This record gives sequence, C-alpha cells and structure tokens, in this order.
Amino acid sequence: MRGDHVLPDHGKTSEQLVLRTVLVRLRRSVQLLRPPDARLRRVRLDTLQALGRTIRAPRAAKAMLADAARIRAELKAYSKAKPAIGAIAPD
Repeated sequence: MRGDHVLPDHGKTSEQLVLRTVLVRLRRSVQLLRPPDARLRRVRLDTLQALGRTIRAPRAAKAMLADAARIRAELKAYSKAKPAIGAIAPD
C-alpha cells in the first residue's frame, strides 16, 4: 500500500510524515490566532496542547479524538453563549 511505504531515513511512513507536516502547519495557524475573548483564548491553548501531544505521539489517536471532542464541545458552548457568533460560524 502507498501509505505503508517506510522511508529509510526517518523510520516513518510517508503518510505519517504528511500527517505531521499538516499538524505542524495547523499548530502554527492556531498559534497566530489572538482571540479577544478569554474563553476562546482557553480553547486556543487547549487546541495547541492537543496538537502538540498529537505531533509528539501520533499513535495516540484515541486521546486526539477525545481532545477534539472536548474542544468542539467548548466551541459549541461558546457559540450558544454568544448567539451573534452563529451568524458567522453556524453549527
């Protein structure tokens, strides 16, 4: 299979390297965010921590999914508390 090809220099599959690259870029994008709201700043930090854990230990998929579910719940709660955000970012 294409995704199972092991790269000799890194000991990782090409799929793992692509995933890592995407996660590093995503983390950089999140780092650049500067939300004015304290609650969103906390969600930003949670997201950065989850991305960092996933980059360091990519096989921790269950933990990553749990982090994603928790962050999604936080964002959903925020959007319910701030109804105007629904017009910008619908559920």
